[in-house]
Amino acid sequence: MALLTAVTLSIADRDIRWLKTLRPLADLAVTMLIATPWFVAIEEATAGRFLAESVWQDLVPKLVSAQESHGAPPGTYLAQSLASF
Repeated sequence: MALLTAVTLSIADRDIRWLKTLRPLADLAVTMLIATPWFVAIEEATAGRFLAESVWQDLVPKLVSAQESHGAPPGTYLAQSLASF
């Protein structure tokens, strides 16, 4: 999503030079500094089960099958997003 946004903005502005000012490694480091204490605390509170359960019981089933159903046909969200723009 971020890459699509950057490409679209560069095309719209007809300028790609602004990308040179980005510092993705520094931003990643700040993100890790913010997120790491939360992950450590939640892992300690759940005896190390949080990440394993969230990945294997929530994320993976959603990726391989329709875990949650809204009853609408495929493409409904795409059509709604295009209509709302």
